[in-house]
Amino acid sequence: MARFPDQQRYDRRGGERPLCPFCEEQIGRARPLDEPALQEFEIGACTWCGALYACDPTAKKRGAALMELLIQLAGGQVDQALKLVAGTDYEQKTVLDYNPRLHRVQSADGFRGRHLFSKSGFGALVFVRRLIDGEPAVEPGADDPA
Repeated sequence: MARFPDQQRYDRRGGERPLCPFCEEQIGRARPLDEPALQEFEIGACTWCGALYACDPTAKKRGAALMELLIQLAGGQVDQALKLVAGTDYEQKTVLDYNPRLHRVQSADGFRGRHLFSKSGFGALVFVRRLIDGEPAVEPGADDPA
């Protein structure tokens, strides 16, 4: 018997491990970058398809997270990041109901909230993948040519 009535809500087994929405592979936790002056969000990269992702713990600053990811795609050049075009230079997807404390995507069942925001009150993961001529820049599973 649980000591706390809502313990199941925060149980590690209570959610699913987050997956990259582009390749459906499991991803690790987002981590702070080495340049904290430019960073507001923790960022990670999918090891399978190369997509970058940022953790927005409130799910209310997804635009700022997207901009930070675009700056990363442009090699830290803000002026180049502003020139990137969605659908041509990059594609973007979002995973809602992400609990950064547990690194799980929680079920939204039983929660009330706005449709555009996280239904469970948790955060979001914003994903961006680089495109070249409308195709992914890195083939999933392909080794990096060095």
